Amino acid sequence: MKAPLELADILHRHGLAYRHLYADSLDREQYRVMRAIEQCRTAALGGHVEECDACGHQRIAYNSCGNRHCPKCQSFARAEWLDRRQADLLHVHEFLRRFLLHVLARGLQWIRHYGLLSNRLRVTRIAACRHLLGAQPAQARTTPRPDYRDRYAQLTGRSLRDCPVCRHGHMICIACLLPGALPRAPPNHP
Repeated sequence: MKAPLELADILHRHGLAYRHLYADSLDREQYRVMRAIEQCRTAALGGHVEECDACGHQRIAYNSCGNRHCPKCQSFARAEWLDRRQADLLHVHEFLRRFLLHVLARGLQWIRHYGLLSNRLRVTRIAACRHLLGAQPAQARTTPRPDYRDRYAQLTGRSLRDCPVCRHGHMICIACLLPGALPRAPPNHP
């Protein structure tokens, strides 16, 4: 669902006049950002055609510009950033507990810890402990980075992989559109 008015629409209508009017005060980066936002998710950047494997419905998806100033491209990055910040928030009781760990009663003195697992030697000492105990070395946990379609499904509850018409089939990429190619209309189905 497209927003009623987007920044790209404003730049399409008034960007050329704005660039002519303020040509002496705009630098190259500002021109580049305006151009990227105008071309974002249009045929100018290329794209791909997806087809449902059940009903044959076709959908054209154009590539995004990826510019950090573009509101279309950065909506998922913004949502991920907000999710990470939400994960950093502590419950009130946990915050107070952690805060009070650093508050000493009057008359007590901090003693710095130089133990077995001090920060400087933690990794090598844990590896040595694993070796002495005969335990397997720690495996680096690699989780695959979620695809933009997975993130979209997580945020909206709708999958981009499912067919929007029949809701049973899956959309499969059948063709890639080169940047600058003329826009293609979906085929007419009776």
